[in-house]
Formats: sequence, structure tokens, C-alpha cells
Amino acid sequence: MGTRRPRREWWLGVLLGLLFLLPAVWLGWQHGRLSSPPAPKESPDRGDDPTRPLQLVSPAGWRLERERGRTEPYHQIRLVGARNAEDTYTAFISIRVRPLREAGGFYAHVGELVRHSIDRRLEGARVEGPRAVRVAGVPAEELIVVYTIPALRHHAGAKPADIPVTTRSMFFERGSSCYELVYSADTREYARHEAVFTRLLESLRVP
Repeated sequence: MGTRRPRREWWLGVLLGLLFLLPAVWLGWQHGRLSSPPAPKESPDRGDDPTRPLQLVSPAGWRLERERGRTEPYHQIRLVGARNAEDTYTAFISIRVRPLREAGGFYAHVGELVRHSIDRRLEGARVEGPRAVRVAGVPAEELIVVYTIPALRHHAGAKPADIPVTTRSMFFERGSSCYELVYSADTREYARHEAVFTRLLESLRVP
């Protein structure tokens, strides 16, 4: 019969084995912790998008995009519609919300934004307005600008043809924010989508 190992030596072997295993376990845990992707953090600006509380009827078939300004503080909803017959311009509707100067924005009041929109128009553009209208139950100012995008200003690969464009914009204030609603389309197809913009205006509710 073989000799039985004393109990003390058996426990000593177990302890030594654990001492060898613990560093390996700890290193494995550290490696997993460091190599795992960090837990997602909630964006600090989450929930402060002033376009999200807006109530409106989005037109069927128009793609909705959201955008936040980089050099200028604003939030925007952009509804992208159909291309024109020449496949050179895309009709769109946008709602841009800017803070007024008192809230950290660029413009002291909506009149400054209207004036800026007129001043930055393309050379040769025809401007109608501003004229007083009402949007979402509040007083607003409307501009209609008709202009031509020269063929040379197209992006690379675009068809070499001028694009006549009509843009209808409406501006109003609510609280410490300034709202700009825009409908823009190829002038030859402007009437095609104007009813879509009218329905959106009628459905718009600003809290």
C-alpha cells in the first residue's frame, strides 16, 4: 500500500496552486475590462432639440432628416422630396429653429434674419416680400426668392444646365427662438409640391 500524504502537505499544495492562479485570473479580468468597449454615455444635448416637440403632418414619400448647426446654433428638420425631371435638383421642405441672441444665437429678432436672407441671395435673384402672414397661429414674415443656379456651380458630374429655383420662406418668433420654414423646388415644378407645403403649414403646431 502507498503512503498517504499528510493533510498539512495537501493544504499547502492547494494554497500554492491558488497563489499561482490568482495573478492569471486578475490579468485576464483587467484585459477584458480594458479591451471591452466603454458603456455608451448619454449625449449631453439629448432632449434639447426644439424641433422634436413640433407637431406636423409629414408628407408621404418624403425622407425626414435631422441636422444640428456646427458654426451657427440651430436645429433643423429637413423633408427631402423628389428630383426634378432633369435630375438636377431635389425639392425639399425644412424647418430650422434658432435661438435668439438673448439665448445665445446670432440674431436679436426675426427681422434681422429676414434682412440677412435677402442680403445673401444670389446675384440676379428676384425677391418678393417680405409680407405679413400667419404661421401656426402667430405673426410671420414671408419671402419668395426666384433665382438661377448656373451650370458651373453644380457639383462634379452634374448635368451642364442652369437650374431655375423658387424658394418660399417664412419666419416667426416664439419665446426665445426664431423659426424659419422653407419650401424650395425647381421653378418649373414648384406648383407640383406647393400643396404639400401648404398642408404642412396648416398642420404645424408649435408648443
